[in-house]
Amino acid sequence: MRFKLAPVLLFALAAVLISAPAATAAAGPTTAIYGSVDPSPGARTVPYFRDSFSVGGVTYPYTMVGMNPRTCTATTTVPTVIVPVRIVFADGSVSDPGTTASDVAASPIFQSAPFTSGTTQYGDAIRRAMFWKYTANTSYHALLGQPVVLPTQTLKVPQGQGVFLQAGDPIGPPPLGVHTAAPTGVVSTSWFSGAALSATPIAQLGGALGQLLNQLKLDPATLPIVVNRNVLLSDKPAPYGLPVLGFHSAGASAVGSGSQQAQTAIWADYADPYTTAEFPFITQNTDILSHEVSEWLHDPFGRNKVPAWQSPLPLASLFYGCAGLLESGDPVVDVGFQVNGYQLQDEAFLSWFAHQVPSIGINGQYTYLDTFGSPSPSC
Repeated sequence: MRFKLAPVLLFALAAVLISAPAATAAAGPTTAIYGSVDPSPGARTVPYFRDSFSVGGVTYPYTMVGMNPRTCTATTTVPTVIVPVRIVFADGSVSDPGTTASDVAASPIFQSAPFTSGTTQYGDAIRRAMFWKYTANTSYHALLGQPVVLPTQTLKVPQGQGVFLQAGDPIGPPPLGVHTAAPTGVVSTSWFSGAALSATPIAQLGGALGQLLNQLKLDPATLPIVVNRNVLLSDKPAPYGLPVLGFHSAGASAVGSGSQQAQTAIWADYADPYTTAEFPFITQNTDILSHEVSEWLHDPFGRNKVPAWQSPLPLASLFYGCAGLLESGDPVVDVGFQVNGYQLQDEAFLSWFAHQVPSIGINGQYTYLDTFGSPSPSC
């Protein structure tokens, strides 16, 4: 079991930051979802399919990236760009991404590696394992294209919207009693994303990151992955708010005409060597990004409602409370494993959220690492 400092929502959609909590969450650090969008029929966006499940006579529709593994064995490849971002603080301090982009590109997020569901990328391994009843012994895949790495972008943090901490400085709400393990930048969530963690959905892009992604004018069918190195967000005056380490987001694209374009995106911190001194084996390198990639694959538009659930794991339960979205990483936010030296996170399967018995997942499991032995408990 691992403890992970990140925010209280769900890993959100971020290229077009439309801010909105994805579920009711308890006070504690976890991860987040900013924004949701329901693409119009024929809208240009990442390839996706729609399906549904029923629990207790209630039908729950869901949307996922790729082709429907229940009816198709095709391979989907989503074009991807990595956007490294340098953060410059008002006092002249700089959080530079360094080799983050190349490190991410070389990781199992993009490169094939051994998983129980095959030799493939991490996100695809989770997808195949989640729908193993249908994907076993087939050529089904949902892949990220080998990434185009864009030039490093720079965001300048206004006075009062961020601080640069040295190793050993306290971070987060004082009751947490944790300290940084390396020099770390902390910036305001509302300045960066355009809204605070408690904000309701808004119909336009906002925040420094949303403006940056709009300026890049990316094709909405492309997934931007925006990365920093040792940079966190804080929902209260930095650095004393809940640390936000990553999110995925969706909204209207700056390219094309409004509802006919739907952009999805991911932002994640690449922790080097890890975020907090007290928890050295969490939030390492691609830990946060792996969480976001799986959640983007399985809830790209932030709209997949499921029966209310509460994780059996104490830390995940503390962070997310009673939740109601199909966010695969949140129930197991403190459980992970390593592949080829990169930290990756366990993920909950559709069957866990959908109360399916037996599970359609690999070996009848409800998570990739078999963390849960039965479907989600209600709350």
